[in-house]
Amino acid sequence: MDVRVLASGSGGGGSGDGNKKKKKKKAKVNKKKGAKKEDDDSDIVWEEEEEDEDINVVYANYDEKDVQGGNIDTASTPWGELALECVRAVLADEKNMDEFEGNLKLFAFKAIPSTKRIMISVDDLDDQYGSPNLDDLIAMSRKLNELAESKGFPDDVAIEVASPGAERKLTIPEDLSRFRELKMKVVYKDNENDNLENETMILNVEDFEEENGLVVFRLADVQENRPSKKGMPMSKKKKEWRKKVKYADIASVNLYIDTAN
Repeated sequence: MDVRVLASGSGGGGSGDGNKKKKKKKAKVNKKKGAKKEDDDSDIVWEEEEEDEDINVVYANYDEKDVQGGNIDTASTPWGELALECVRAVLADEKNMDEFEGNLKLFAFKAIPSTKRIMISVDDLDDQYGSPNLDDLIAMSRKLNELAESKGFPDDVAIEVASPGAERKLTIPEDLSRFRELKMKVVYKDNENDNLENETMILNVEDFEEENGLVVFRLADVQENRPSKKGMPMSKKKKEWRKKVKYADIASVNLYIDTAN
C-alpha cells in the first residue's frame, strides 16, 4: 500500500507550520514508474517529487470544481469500503484527535478502480481556509497506514490524503456562513436581467435572509472589480453595490485567492 500526503499548494497548511500560502503552485505528485495518466486522473497535474521517510510528501492542486464536501464514492469496491472505514476510525479516535493540531474532518472520498487509487480530502474546522497543515496530514496518513495494514489492506492500492485547497468548492448554504469573511467566486443566475447565461463574479457575503432563502452579496475589493487602470480603487457605486440571490439560483461557489495583492 502506498500512502501519500497531498498538501494543496493553493491553500494553507503546505509548510507544516500553519502558515497560509495564498499563491497557487503547480501540482506535484510522486508518479509511479510506468504508470499511465487515466481519464479519471484529469483533476491532477503529475510531476515527480522527492520522498520523505516512508511517506511520499508531495504538493497537489485538485480541481476544486470537481471536489465538493460530503461527496463519498467507494466505487462499490471492497478496498474502497475498507479505506473509508479506516479513515473514519482514525478521525474519530480521541487519541488521534489529541495528537492533531487541527480539528480534522473527512471532506471528500473518491476511489478510482481504473488506477487503484483512493483520493481523500480532509477539512480542518479550526482553520480559516479549512486547510490542515502538512504535519497533521502526515500524522493522519501514518495513523491511516497503520490501521489499514492491520486490516489487510491490499498493497497495490495507493491512498492519497490532501487538504481541500484554498479555492475549495463550498456547500450551499452552510459554507457561505462559515467562510463569509473570505472572498468567493460565485456563479449564479441573475433573474433581474435577460441574460440566459449565469453571472460569474468575485463577491463577499454581506448578510443572510434565511426566512426568504437569500444571501446578500457585495462586490469584493479585487482587481476584477476595480478600474482597468492599475492602482485605482473601486468606485463608490461599486462599493455600494448589493445583490440578493436565492440559494436555489446559485450554481457554484468557490473560495477565491486574490493573487494580485
